[in-house]
Amino acid sequence: LETGAQVEYSTDGGLTWSGSLPSAMAVLVDDQSTTEDRSLNLKTKANRLVAEDHVLLVGWDVDTGHRLEDRRTLNNGVLQLADFGTQLSADTRKFSYYAQDDWTLNPHWSMNLGYRLETVQVQSQWGGQTVQSDYKAGTPLFHLAYRLDEKSRDVIRLSLTRSFRAPTAQNLIARPSLSRLYPDPQLGSNSFNSPDRAGNPNLKPEFARGLELSYEQYLGQF
Repeated sequence: LETGAQVEYSTDGGLTWSGSLPSAMAVLVDDQSTTEDRSLNLKTKANRLVAEDHVLLVGWDVDTGHRLEDRRTLNNGVLQLADFGTQLSADTRKFSYYAQDDWTLNPHWSMNLGYRLETVQVQSQWGGQTVQSDYKAGTPLFHLAYRLDEKSRDVIRLSLTRSFRAPTAQNLIARPSLSRLYPDPQLGSNSFNSPDRAGNPNLKPEFARGLELSYEQYLGQF
């Protein structure tokens, strides 16, 4: 049985002034921000020989995080995005559960079966609004290995997997932020590589299925 816990705390702040040209349309941008992050991770896993050739692994992880951000962007002293407020708070909770069976069928064949389930909740608040995002993701796996010779390490492997890429908390939070390079619409529109941005709380994980067949051969010492 293995168990562990980790607590992290960080804070950051910044103050940036920038200007735009031509001088006849100069814009002074005053960008002030402070950020505070707290996180907690708890994890436990255990493995046990449940039969002569079976090793069962089970475990769970819990991750929680809290972010408090205060950001003010002023163009020539005028507060931007005033309707969205200056403070943002976001809470993230992720729960993961997994189990895997490592099975040695005989000296030539071995197999791994497993499943992992993650549930994620992200809640953000700003300007009197509260937005919550929830999703679940299940990822099974199957690995089969055939050893050509009991005394050799050469192996043929077959793997079937399902994986996913989760959206980040920043991509889920819908509060907009402005590009510093184009603070005033009168100076022209944003370019494609310097856009204003906002997250989408309706984003879901991106899933992929994998099939892999491989042969591993170990060379002798030279």
